[in-house]
Amino acid sequence: MSQPQGLTRLEIARGLRWANWDAVFFTLFVALTSGAFQIGLARFFGANDLWIGIITSVPSLAGALQILTAYLADTAPSQKRLVIRYAFYSRLPFVAIAFLPFLGDAAPRLQLFAGLLILSAVLGSFAGPAFLAWLSALVPPDYRGRYFGRRNMILGLVSAASALPPAIFLDQAVKYQRFSEALAFAVLYGLGALFLFLSLWALRKMPEPPRTPAERKGLRGFWAFYREPFRTRNFRALLGFNTFLVFGQMFAGQFFTVYMLEQIRMPYLMVQVAGLIAALFSSLAMPLWGYLADKFGNKPLLVLSMWGVVFLPYLWFLTDPDRYLWSVGVILFIQVLAGTLWAGVGLTQFNLNVAVAPSEQRAIYMGALSAIVSLMGGLAAFGSGALMEVLKPFVPDPTRFFVLFGAASLFRLLALPWLRAIREPDERSTRYVLSQLRASVRPRGWRAMRQLRGQADVATRLTAIRTLLEEKTPLAVEELTAALQDPIPEVRREAARALGAIGDARAIPALIQALQDPASNLVLEAADALGAIGSPEATDALLPLLHAERIEARIAAAQALRRIADPRALPALFQRLEHAPGPLEQATLLEAITATLERAEPDMLPIPFDLHALTRWLESEHASVRADAALALASAPTDPSLAPLLRLRLQHETEPAALAALARALARHGNEDDIEPLLQQITRAKSPLARQQIALSVAHLMGRYDSLYTLLTVDEPRRDRLIEKALAVRLRENPELSDALRAYAYGDYGSALQILRHALPSHPHLQQLAHAPDCLESWLLAVSLI
Repeated sequence: MSQPQGLTRLEIARGLRWANWDAVFFTLFVALTSGAFQIGLARFFGANDLWIGIITSVPSLAGALQILTAYLADTAPSQKRLVIRYAFYSRLPFVAIAFLPFLGDAAPRLQLFAGLLILSAVLGSFAGPAFLAWLSALVPPDYRGRYFGRRNMILGLVSAASALPPAIFLDQAVKYQRFSEALAFAVLYGLGALFLFLSLWALRKMPEPPRTPAERKGLRGFWAFYREPFRTRNFRALLGFNTFLVFGQMFAGQFFTVYMLEQIRMPYLMVQVAGLIAALFSSLAMPLWGYLADKFGNKPLLVLSMWGVVFLPYLWFLTDPDRYLWSVGVILFIQVLAGTLWAGVGLTQFNLNVAVAPSEQRAIYMGALSAIVSLMGGLAAFGSGALMEVLKPFVPDPTRFFVLFGAASLFRLLALPWLRAIREPDERSTRYVLSQLRASVRPRGWRAMRQLRGQADVATRLTAIRTLLEEKTPLAVEELTAALQDPIPEVRREAARALGAIGDARAIPALIQALQDPASNLVLEAADALGAIGSPEATDALLPLLHAERIEARIAAAQALRRIADPRALPALFQRLEHAPGPLEQATLLEAITATLERAEPDMLPIPFDLHALTRWLESEHASVRADAALALASAPTDPSLAPLLRLRLQHETEPAALAALARALARHGNEDDIEPLLQQITRAKSPLARQQIALSVAHLMGRYDSLYTLLTVDEPRRDRLIEKALAVRLRENPELSDALRAYAYGDYGSALQILRHALPSHPHLQQLAHAPDCLESWLLAVSLI
């Protein structure tokens, strides 16, 4: 985990714990004073739908001031002192709100309520950008996803735990009238104010990383400060995305609660149970979202979760005020999805905002984004309240609510094009992330990753790694690369094998580091894993191993280079081949050269490039080396000057594998004059496989390679139908071809071939098979020609 300059790891860890306490206390305040309780208090003061929209929108609109206070945050000598000062001021109005329920009906309680909320929001806007910049600087970038995932999980649990008690308490006054509603709301808001000041106490405990405040440059510098971010395309896209997302989130947001309370007629307790379910599933999902965000980045996960929340409002259409139990069941199911999906949106949206913002402009980025969130949230809440009032005379309930919910979905959908335009550092595509998730869905892999991340003994870690190897779980790459540093050699080796089996390029840097670290003792396993991944990125690290002292390391490097097939490795492979002492290493190097030549385009080959250097290995006393050398020549660009030597070697070769490889090489570099000598070699080849390879070489020279390959590899019934189809066109003119088919059916391939040649005397290529041996391969070669 990296750390902000000027603070130790212990100071950072302690500061992040205090940041969590601040968030816990603030969450308790929100649980007691927002949502259903804020709407309930507003209704208690006599608010209609329009006033509900005003109360939920105007404080948010006041938050738009953050775009101006961001300059103050950037130029302040201490962001911490700025936050503490205005956080204190912004908490005072809630002390006054706690006493409003005791005022008489003649007092303007509703107006005072809205005014105090506005005052708190205005004062809080001075602290907002500075706090976000302060917290962003405190959290190490490589730990951001996991920290905020764990933090949000804690807050979700706190929110869940605090959801029911205030609802039960308020129902005692509203539903059972055991004491006055005024007292109930006063107690809730009084406790909320207490938690606000406890959060302020936690804020004071957080350390502030050293920073150099921006220089104040007067009015011109003030305007330059705000103009600069808007010049970047990324910032404009980020603003557009946040605008539509927040508008879609806040438009109708408060009316989901109103719908539950007034249309479905759910008591406060059930409304809070619904919120509790959402909070619980948000808490359960948050660590997973944070874990995935650290692996894949924020944008692809934000795209996935956004598609989910776009369609959430339509599920409310399934509810029916006349079917209470059914509607409550649907709403609780919606809360499960909402908790899971909004957890992903909230975490990745914040992290994306932080990741895209340059560190030197983070205050203005966060301030502007917070301002747009507040402004759009306020406009959306006010607009939805006004729309509900306008629709009331014309649209009956609950259709009026469904119109609002559908509009909210549309606004969320409009955020997606803006999200696509945002560019995140080291961005991965959504399709890639989906493929990784699909490949990692099995529970065994997830359980093994958890074991590998947690505290476990050697046996447990080995079992977990072997499970990940069997499952080929791409999500485990980070855990497995960390296991390459395990002090136990067997754990390191198993981790390298698992990374090779998974084949993800993200493991390449760690494998290269292990390859180059003598203490790791992972040369063989790391080289094999790099070869399995197959990325040319590993070529430069593998080339020095071709000259390693241990033959096992040299062979492992050559095998890895064979699988990578990077043309840049050819000079080093040729150079090592000249000094390779034994047939095993020689054959392995020739295999690597063959594989590289097969995949390389001619313009990718190094210059100068002399194929004749390979011909000396055709004289080797080891058949495997001769065969591999011939295959290397067969994979090389066409060079007719090689043909005479290949013809000579073909006459003297006796080993079937080398004979077939030479035939293939001659077909590559020779011409039609080599057809008859190759046909003679079919007679010499005792192995059916060797005869097939030589026959394919002849077909290559005749331009019928693919046709013969099909006949050689298809099953017998299918092959018979193909042969009948090939001859059927000519049977009317040449009835004797049926005799050829009959001879083939009885296995008399020589007679079948002779009949075919005599029936088609004018066919140019068939007459070249006059000296072909009597075997199945010759017959199939003849059929492939017609």
